[in-house]
Amino acid sequence: MKPIPLLVNAAARISKKGAFHAWLDNNHKAFQIIRPGSPEEMSDYCSRLAREGTPLIAVAGGDGTLARAAQGLAGTATELAVMPSGTMNVFAREIGIGSHNFDAALAAIRQGETREIDIFEINGTPFIQMAGFGPDARAVQLTTPHTKRKWGPLAYGFSGLKACMEHHPELTLRLPDGSACRGHAILLGNGSLYGGSMKLFRHATNSDGILDAIVFHSDSASMVYQIVKSLLFRGLHPDRHCAEYTYLRIESASIESAAPVPYEMDGDYSGTHESGQSTRITRAPGSLKVRVLNRL
Repeated sequence: MKPIPLLVNAAARISKKGAFHAWLDNNHKAFQIIRPGSPEEMSDYCSRLAREGTPLIAVAGGDGTLARAAQGLAGTATELAVMPSGTMNVFAREIGIGSHNFDAALAAIRQGETREIDIFEINGTPFIQMAGFGPDARAVQLTTPHTKRKWGPLAYGFSGLKACMEHHPELTLRLPDGSACRGHAILLGNGSLYGGSMKLFRHATNSDGILDAIVFHSDSASMVYQIVKSLLFRGLHPDRHCAEYTYLRIESASIESAAPVPYEMDGDYSGTHESGQSTRITRAPGSLKVRVLNRL
């Protein structure tokens, strides 16, 4: 079997780095290792390999790294194989491979099947699993490489507590028909999972052409309470109306605010939505082919 291109982002921090490289030492004959020097190079490598007709590319990293790969592969015939070596690995959990389960990832390559998933974009930049505006993104912004190395996934929890103590301006999620929903935090899910293995978007899937959006109306503490409650009830319900949040299922929308608001995509701080601007959320024109374990 011809070695599979395995892209490892040299600029990214690999969670449990020793475990991944020990596994790779035992399976190195299966791969041709390529180390792009930046996220931009990651996208460029994937795009170039797809143009050359490479049937499958493996990518080692977390959700942000996979989103960069998707930028180069969406709409092409080249399949993405996930090597879940990041901190949270939410997308790998979503597709059934799990976090840091490299044997399962290799089994998906050798004996799995292909699944086509939707890709959504914020102002033209893709994300594969989740995005957030407000306190969620502020927590990501406060989480440094040093704290991730020291605390792993707990680093996001510590940063989340700090973010909850800050003031967050009001956001507006505006739909194509002109209707609007307002709150202080907006979470977007292209799948059911958020923040590891926590199921937040109860009925969301990544292959129905629909993006799930939850607008939290009140303060950060209320949002945290609803997220914790979702652990007990296996996600928030789109058909259940309550004062604390509104659950929408959308194909496109825009974000507006009267003050600057940070946003994140796939667990990476992605920038600031500026006041007076309209940040667009759209579905990308092409799907992404992903290797997954066979369905039972």
